Amino acid sequence: MRHLEAAAIGLVFAIASAYMVALTARQGAGASGVGAQRALAWALLNAQSPENVTRLLSVALNGTSYEVRVLSPGETLEPKLPLCYGAVLVNLTSGVEKIVVVCAGP
Repeated sequence: MRHLEAAAIGLVFAIASAYMVALTARQGAGASGVGAQRALAWALLNAQSPENVTRLLSVALNGTSYEVRVLSPGETLEPKLPLCYGAVLVNLTSGVEKIVVVCAGP
């Protein structure tokens, strides 16, 4: 009977270990996505122009794999990284719109 109990404990431990490894592997992409989203929000709050946004994003995403694009409306984006977030910057005096997109990956 003790052998069955030891086997059951070992099985539960193996399942829990596999579950924790799977969660850790999935966390990498999610963490970089959240980082990109937060970096974009921070850069938009502190920037005065689209060029300033890209500079602030490079500061905020230091050490992370990322790409930043500033597009005019209608331009297509072909990202190399899986997680992308974008925002539209509108200059109220001239009416010029720019789209800032930041993409990040694990």
